[in-house]
Amino acid sequence: PTLQELKLEFVGLDKDGNGEVSVDELETLLRSMQVKLRLSETEIRKALKMIDSNGDGTIEMGELTAVIEQFDTDGVIYKALSNRLEIRREFQKYDADNSGFITKDELVQVVKDRTGVAVSEKHLEGMLQGCDENDDGQVDYEEFCTLMTKSFMRKRVMGRSNAVRTFQSNKV
Repeated sequence: PTLQELKLEFVGLDKDGNGEVSVDELETLLRSMQVKLRLSETEIRKALKMIDSNGDGTIEMGELTAVIEQFDTDGVIYKALSNRLEIRREFQKYDADNSGFITKDELVQVVKDRTGVAVSEKHLEGMLQGCDENDDGQVDYEEFCTLMTKSFMRKRVMGRSNAVRTFQSNKV
């Protein structure tokens, strides 16, 4: 991904809409990707301390650029934003009508493409629990990011029966 694409993902982390990305907002991203990126608690704390170089609790674009340039593709921040960009591209692929949402039908296709498992309506409801934050039956981009970081959404790494077992055991 280009630096410009990563910057756009970074700006998208501003959840409270105040025009700044706080250390807390970046920490939320890193924690959501902790398992997927195999990040230790120490790595997360170190990355957050390093990126907020002036210690004001917000991260300016210059601080982001400096960290990305310093660590290139090996950096924790780069990996997290890059991963989020990958999820955005996948979201856009399945949001064919550009509505900004993925419907339940589209979500069934996402799961099938990623895991090779055709999920039932009942299983889909279970998957949406904890992801469909506003409970509208649709998945927006942020909710999709949450879903894509769940362990049962790993890309076709396991056989069909294992994927179902993993999903069922993750529901508990």
